[in-house]
Amino acid sequence: MHKQLQEQGIEKVILAGLTSQTCVEGTGRDALEAGYHVTFLKDAVADFTEEAHRAALEISYPTFGHETLTIDEFLNAVRGA
Repeated sequence: MHKQLQEQGIEKVILAGLTSQTCVEGTGRDALEAGYHVTFLKDAVADFTEEAHRAALEISYPTFGHETLTIDEFLNAVRGA
């Protein structure tokens, strides 16, 4: 996947999906290590337990990402660019 993104000139990755603390976090960590700017959409992720979800939002995403935004914050930023 990294090679395909590089070939397209992609520099930023926006993440949403399941599960907050495993799949989404792991993808973000891999993207960060590959040199991408990583944004997590905090109201577009979910997990099987509230504890795991909260840990992702409060601990993991700030550690492994550049930004943690709501969908509305992200859309407003894109519209303003």
